[in-house]
Amino acid sequence: MTAAEVVRRVGEFQSEAHIHDTWRRFIESMGYPEEIAGPLLSVDGLDDVLEHLPLGMARQFHACTHTTFAPTVIHGGSKINVIPDSVELEVDIRTLPGHDADMVLAELRLALGDLADAVTIEQISYDPSSSSPTDTPLWDSLSRVTQQWYPGSETVPFLTVGATDARFFRREDRVAYGFGLFSENLTFEDFGKMFHGDDERIDTRSLGLSTELWEAVAQDLLTTRES
Repeated sequence: MTAAEVVRRVGEFQSEAHIHDTWRRFIESMGYPEEIAGPLLSVDGLDDVLEHLPLGMARQFHACTHTTFAPTVIHGGSKINVIPDSVELEVDIRTLPGHDADMVLAELRLALGDLADAVTIEQISYDPSSSSPTDTPLWDSLSRVTQQWYPGSETVPFLTVGATDARFFRREDRVAYGFGLFSENLTFEDFGKMFHGDDERIDTRSLGLSTELWEAVAQDLLTTRES
């Protein structure tokens, strides 16, 4: 069936790597050795190095540098003994900064190959990736306040691979960051492996740290503004 083959192709499609500015700034700020940082900033070397990274990190880094396609909803058929005359398939697509709807559509057609003309593609909605600048009072405050719990740490930009409400604020020309503090009980690798998976969680210490952080940020911003 055409629909089954479409699902297979979309589900198995591996889009090309894209090295965008947010990704480049993140890698350049992390202090990775050149044998790691070099391939992570190379379109040709990225996919190869991801195969050798820990699973959680590889998943996060892949989603930060590739448009992802996930067939999630399918409708079709009316009777168990009748092959459907049409099938509707909904695909969840996570885009990258700087990619417009035409670029995403081109990748989807590439995934479909010779089936692209055999299906009708309807764009229900397009929600482009967005980001906020880092030369802001809020960014500076987060960097200052974090030192209370992690002295010597550096605040670096990172692309959140899931959807958040920050995009609604950015559409109104407001600064929004996804920021919180984690305890040392859960590593980045632990979080990456269980993200949207089995036993997904954070510890109560992390919840407490984030609460303390945002209270301190509010006080810091008010103090800085008054001075």
